[in-house]
This record gives sequence, structure tokens and C-alpha cells, in this order.
Amino acid sequence: MVLRVESVYLAKFERKNKMNKKIVLLIATIFFTLSIVNNSYAVEAIGTIAVIRTHGKIDNKITWLQITGVNNIAGCTSGDFGKGQLNLMVIDFDESQMLSFLLTAYTSNTPVLVNVDVSTVNQISGMCRAANVTLR
Repeated sequence: MVLRVESVYLAKFERKNKMNKKIVLLIATIFFTLSIVNNSYAVEAIGTIAVIRTHGKIDNKITWLQITGVNNIAGCTSGDFGKGQLNLMVIDFDESQMLSFLLTAYTSNTPVLVNVDVSTVNQISGMCRAANVTLR
């Protein structure tokens, strides 16, 4: 009788242990996948801000910028707005903190590092998204 109870207990423990291993493997896979997704904007644009342009309600209230010397981000559209053919990076209307950073950098001619998210290119305009901004 004792042997049977021990074997039942051992079988339950082994099943639970296998389940725990599967859960740990699943969590590790999710974290690994998220770390890859978070690095999808690994393209860095470094330089001073050449142009900042904002649009009103009719154009979805977007603001875009160009950085001096940045013209080679694959998949991102570019245009010449008086400072040469440069890539366009967009920020949304509700990203006012990022806009404040950009205006500060622009008025003080401070170099910036912009991480560009090339995975969310606007299909109509071809503009890439500015994921974050660092004043240098």
C-alpha cells in the first residue's frame, strides 16, 4: 500500500515538474521574442536637426523631422526641404514630450540621437517613426 501511494505521488510530481519546465520554456521564448521585437528600431540617426515641420488637423496632426546627413535609412522616404535630400521621421501629435526635446535641440543646435522604428513605416507617405530621442 505504501509503495503504491509513493508511486502515485512520484507520478504527480513528475507531471508537475514537466509542466513547470514547459512554462519556464514558454516564458523564456516570450522574453526572447520581445527582446527581438523591441530592437526592431535599431537604426540610429545622429546629427543636428535640419528641419521640423508640423501639420494641422487635416493632415492628422503629425510632426516630422529631418536630421542633417541622414539620408540612407532603407525603406524610409526622403525629401529636400532646403537642407538636402534627407530621410523623414515622424512623431504623433500626442508625443508632446518628444516634440519638446526636438524643439530644444533645434533651437540650441544640440546634436540628437534618434532611434528610428523602420518596422512601422507609413505605407502612404513612407515616413519612418521616431521611436525615441536622446540629446547628445
